[in-house]
Amino acid sequence: MATVPDEIQDAVRSDDDAAFEALCENEGCCFAVDWREEDQYLVRYCESVLQTGRLAAEWAGTDLFVTFGTKRVRVPLTESPADRHITLLAMNEALSPEYEVRMLYASVGCDAGIFVPLSSDGWSLLEEEACEVVSRRFHKLTIRPNTYTELVEAPVKTGARPWWRFWARG
Repeated sequence: MATVPDEIQDAVRSDDDAAFEALCENEGCCFAVDWREEDQYLVRYCESVLQTGRLAAEWAGTDLFVTFGTKRVRVPLTESPADRHITLLAMNEALSPEYEVRMLYASVGCDAGIFVPLSSDGWSLLEEEACEVVSRRFHKLTIRPNTYTELVEAPVKTGARPWWRFWARG
C-alpha cells in the first residue's frame, strides 16, 4: 500500500498556495537543494526524507555514483551549476522504478529548489485523486529544462487570470 505524507495529501486535496508554500519548509516531506550545493549531498538529503537505508552517493576517483540497493548510476558531472539537475536525474534513474523525486513548482525562482521524493505508487495514488493538481504543483524532472540553469515555467490553474489582469474586466 502506497503511503503519502499527510501534509502532501492535504496540500493536493486543498490545492491551496499556502499549503504548498508550507511544504517548502517541511523537511520531513521535502529536501532543499541550493544551486551551489555539493552533488553528493543531494543524495544524502533525499535519503534523509525517504529513510530507505539503501540510497547513497559515492566517489570513485573523479566520478560520482548514486547507488540504490544494488543499482549504481554514474553522474555525468560537468563542473557547472547544471550539475545539481544532472545529479537529480541520476538519482531518479537509480531510484526507479521504486521511487521518484519531483520539484515543487512553489520553489521555482528561489535560490534553492524544493524536491519531493515519493514512492512511484504514492505518485500514482496522488495522480488518480487529483491529476491536474499534481501536474500543476509538482514538476517531473526531465533532461530539459534544467531546473538550475533554464527557465522552468510553472503551469497556471485553468481559468485563473494572471496577476497583472487583476483589475481588468472579463
